[in-house]
Amino acid sequence: MEADPSQKIRLKAETDIICENCPNNAVGVCTTQDKVKRYDEETLKACGIAEGEELSFADFIDRVKERVIDRGIRSKICGDCSWDYICSEKEHEMNMRSAFVEHNRGDEHGSDTGD
Repeated sequence: MEADPSQKIRLKAETDIICENCPNNAVGVCTTQDKVKRYDEETLKACGIAEGEELSFADFIDRVKERVIDRGIRSKICGDCSWDYICSEKEHEMNMRSAFVEHNRGDEHGSDTGD
């Protein structure tokens, strides 16, 4: 999906392709389904997306970044996940990149002190 972000995806709150390498995926059935379903439903709700809706992978990523990551609600939605440390690291990296871009954008728009 990352190779072709224009690729259409259908969002669902159940075991799917994203879960294929998870150790909790027991032949297509999630052993922690109730918890994961809650994560999926809360993420879809925060992003204003209905289950079964189809949109591009890029649009989905943009919505998650804007409405979950940038609003600081990721840990509220799924902070009790056993994989939280991975997302925390990614979230930190994204925030650092955003801060760097904002800082450099300020430099481009005349933040020169004239020293």
